[in-house]
Amino acid sequence: MATTKFRVPSYCVHTARNQAYVRLDGEMIYLGVPDSPQSKEKYDRLIAEWMQAGRVYVNPADKGGLSVNEVLLGLPTAVTLNSSTSIWTEPRQQKLTA
Repeated sequence: MATTKFRVPSYCVHTARNQAYVRLDGEMIYLGVPDSPQSKEKYDRLIAEWMQAGRVYVNPADKGGLSVNEVLLGLPTAVTLNSSTSIWTEPRQQKLTA
């Protein structure tokens, strides 16, 4: 019975750009200055997220969640009458779409 071995993507250096990168699911993700602690940390984090997601790269832009505007729409609004008085109103009711 044959077993499938999974390969962990390598930490690589793009010499023309002087950037470290890793290729996940065909996409090059730049990590920063080669051999810097920050690039190694980003590599470790990306590989851990990749393995946790079932060896599939999930682009952070595709993860979803709330945008800044959606968070701000949920906050109460302040109406200032003068420098010492303000009235807080209830949050606007708006249906959020995904």
